[in-house]
Amino acid sequence: MLSSIRLVNVERIPLSLYCIGSLAMLLNFIECPINCDRCPWESNINRRSARLLHFDVQNVIDLANRYKIDVIFLHGAEPYMYVKHDMVRKIKDETTATVGIKVNPLIAKDFSGFETFIDSIDVVVFEVVSSRDVDIQVSLLSQMLCNSLIKSKHIEIVVVAECNRDLNGLLIEVASIVRGNNIPINVVFSSGEYSSLDVDKINRIRKEHPLVQAPVADMVELASTLCPGCRNIVVVRRSGIVYRVNVDELGRCRVCKYKLVNTKIKKPVKLPLDIPLA
Repeated sequence: MLSSIRLVNVERIPLSLYCIGSLAMLLNFIECPINCDRCPWESNINRRSARLLHFDVQNVIDLANRYKIDVIFLHGAEPYMYVKHDMVRKIKDETTATVGIKVNPLIAKDFSGFETFIDSIDVVVFEVVSSRDVDIQVSLLSQMLCNSLIKSKHIEIVVVAECNRDLNGLLIEVASIVRGNNIPINVVFSSGEYSSLDVDKINRIRKEHPLVQAPVADMVELASTLCPGCRNIVVVRRSGIVYRVNVDELGRCRVCKYKLVNTKIKKPVKLPLDIPLA
């Protein structure tokens, strides 16, 4: 069920290497089947606690065109359960935006129309949460990453933890299944508080998988993205805002020419955005 439509920075989704520094329209759905105690997307609330919106495809198209949106992102409570793939195709046909979606493997595995829906999607953010069956989530994610249809999309992973204590083992497990692939792993604390995030732990994991970052953290060292080739910073960010992109027009690191990005690099939006559109 759709509860809000907001204009945000792409990094707040979070995405690290897709349409860097661009504008996203976030469509957030509620009544998530996982129902965590604390949810950074607020998708654990029920219909009695939220204002519900009708998913009007034409309204989404009009808003995307009016605000020149780069990414329309379906977020929260497994949106493929509420949005049909032909709706996504209509949005893509009538806007210049790409379309992304957040997916938790625990729920997606039981959804019969998942592959049909994903066929029309451009970017997939896989979520792994520390509060529910981590081993099963990671195992299912590993299987999904081998799917040829999914491999054709831009893929990023978001690990959601309650606190620093829950994060270390979770990050190590997720990093182990993407090692050798340029799949960003984005860290989110469900509390929204990043002061306890251990820089040394993140840097140790970065030695094996450099593309680990917490895009909305208020420390540049944690929020920025490193080049897997030379380990220099390629995206300088803080609190979800991109300040500099050290990537050339071909999507390569300016220092070592390592290919990182397949989307066009635009001038970053340097203002923090979270504006209700509906």
